[in-house]
Amino acid sequence: MIKGPILIVDDEQSNILKGYFEDLGYYVVAFSDGLSASGSIRNGLKYKVGIIDINLQGISGEEVIDISKEINPTIPIVSLSGWSFKPKKANKHIIKGAWEAESLEQCIKEFLI
Repeated sequence: MIKGPILIVDDEQSNILKGYFEDLGYYVVAFSDGLSASGSIRNGLKYKVGIIDINLQGISGEEVIDISKEINPTIPIVSLSGWSFKPKKANKHIIKGAWEAESLEQCIKEFLI
């Protein structure tokens, strides 16, 4: 059974995360920049949970989250950041600094149950 879809937006790890979650049986849509992700979201991309890096070039992860929340205010988002930040919008999960794939997988499972 395919689970998801999961949106992944990360300028450095999108392919690694995509492969990891696909190996677990998830359908994944991944982008390496905020502009492409936000365009797809505005054009009707449907997903059940997002993993979004806050520190993106161009359109930031915060802006991608804002666009996602405008379209679907209840969409769960896991925010990733290599440094400390205070998000504008409350997210259930914020992962700062180094992260492990297993911790992301647990977050995703919580959202999709």
